[in-house]
Amino acid sequence: SACPSAVVSVKNKPPSVLHDTNEQTDRAKPTQSTSTSSSSQQSKGSTTIITPESRKKTIISKSLSNNDDDKIVYIPELPSHIGNNQEIEIMILRKLKNLTGKDNVVVVKCYTDLGIGVIKVSSKKDKEYFINELESIVLDAKRGLMIVFVGEIELISYIVLDPKTKDLPSADEVAQQWMRSYKTSRPLSCDVLSVQFPNIFQIATQSLDELVRAMSIKDFSINHMFATVYFRADCSFLENLPRTVTQDQLRKAITVQVEEKTLLETSLYIQHNKEAGNAVILASEVARKWTSCSSLELDGRVFTKKQSLA
Repeated sequence: SACPSAVVSVKNKPPSVLHDTNEQTDRAKPTQSTSTSSSSQQSKGSTTIITPESRKKTIISKSLSNNDDDKIVYIPELPSHIGNNQEIEIMILRKLKNLTGKDNVVVVKCYTDLGIGVIKVSSKKDKEYFINELESIVLDAKRGLMIVFVGEIELISYIVLDPKTKDLPSADEVAQQWMRSYKTSRPLSCDVLSVQFPNIFQIATQSLDELVRAMSIKDFSINHMFATVYFRADCSFLENLPRTVTQDQLRKAITVQVEEKTLLETSLYIQHNKEAGNAVILASEVARKWTSCSSLELDGRVFTKKQSLA
């Protein structure tokens, strides 16, 4: 069965913004948002390991200097059913103008590939109203589309090397190469995702501006090894999978569940650790629909989606 719409929370700095206004809005009941979790960390030589036993939320609290920070409101998870930036920008503007009855929204900018929306409001007071009073609105009741407003976001991406690679780089080496490749400031953090998946690195970007600029280059190489970057991907796990299950079967099951004809490996990455019976799933771009799924149906069995490994 298809997955419903969902809201996920996240944290950081705005990009440049634009767009203009008109229609009718339903205010949504306050909804608690959840964030992509990172993990607690242990040092292993020069590499930081995120252990599944005691995962810790990575808070992206640092913001680059910007006089408009106190006028920026974020939508941490855009409805995955709308893939057109301009369409959803206009929809949000019209709904907000209709609801508030005044021009307190200056501009709206959406990044559907990242699942993020940015709203610039007229004043700090307007920002507080959006976050603390309005909290969320229904964009389309018939389709169950809703958005939530927050004051900060989390910008987590994943770098994936070939799992067969023997001489893996350290997390610090990956962070250094990230700065060189994308000409950015140092990431807030860069960690190995899990002992079970040492070829995957979790990286926290300083600003949305940097992330948007980096998105044009998906191929990433370090120490003559090629890797794929999943920008602001949803990271989840499936546990206790049968040893006979293949990654292709998992991909097909997820593709069917999110009602897509096909999902390329550049937007949906799956790695199955058959020894442990666990799989990690990174979903970005169109595959972000998987964010709203709480479980996966596979051969008549239901496997609950986890945010961390037991």
